[in-house]
Amino acid sequence: MPESLTQAEPIALSQAVSPLVLAMDIGSTSSRAAVHDALARPVVGHQTEAKHRFHEASDGTSEIDADAMVAEISGLIGETVQGLPASSIAAVAMDTFASSLVCVDDHGGVDDPRPPQPSVGPRGGADDIGGVSAGVDRGT
Repeated sequence: MPESLTQAEPIALSQAVSPLVLAMDIGSTSSRAAVHDALARPVVGHQTEAKHRFHEASDGTSEIDADAMVAEISGLIGETVQGLPASSIAAVAMDTFASSLVCVDDHGGVDDPRPPQPSVGPRGGADDIGGVSAGVDRGT
């Protein structure tokens, strides 16, 4: 066993220990997806990445097109699991650049009636943290 998970050597699918996990990192500059086995080893040929860019406004807010993100992530999932048996992925783990909920309509399009919200994305949004924390019930 490696000293840390970052030292895990990639393995062939034939060497993978079940169950498999699809791990996704939806970051501020790119989205990445990779299949790992039960020992947290990446499976060769089942990693993908797509770059993206936030639009940064002069007021420090940053936005990204939700429909483009849905398409990007859907594409990554398809590419990453291509060639694997349908039942081989037992779990999905995901980390994102923000705690967000994007509603999708019956046709796969984004259905979000809210106005754009400030992001704590690549830059900016720091002024908004105070407003967020003010609404948290600290139970004191």
